[in-house]
Amino acid sequence: MRDLWFMDRYGDEIEEGITVQAAADLLRTIENADGDEEHRAVTVCDSDGWSLEYYPESVRFDNVHTPEKIGRLRGLSHDQRVALAEELIRGDFATLRSHPWESLDA
Repeated sequence: MRDLWFMDRYGDEIEEGITVQAAADLLRTIENADGDEEHRAVTVCDSDGWSLEYYPESVRFDNVHTPEKIGRLRGLSHDQRVALAEELIRGDFATLRSHPWESLDA
């Protein structure tokens, strides 16, 4: 069985209530500058090692269990960011991989 969880901006794991709406609410916590730039990242993770790590200006997609690094997307709207979270929550990796991910080295 595939487990899902969120990491909030302070590194705390959230294991219950993993829904698209909860992801949208979590993303809102990093969207506006509040003077705490050190803590402006949240993550959607699964037990297979896949994660979407969200920063104010970008989203990183990779797998911690493999050397595979898919890449990064920049300049997304809130709704686009939520749609990515929904794809990971559903396990729709074909759609996730189909986005124009740029190299992490770029």
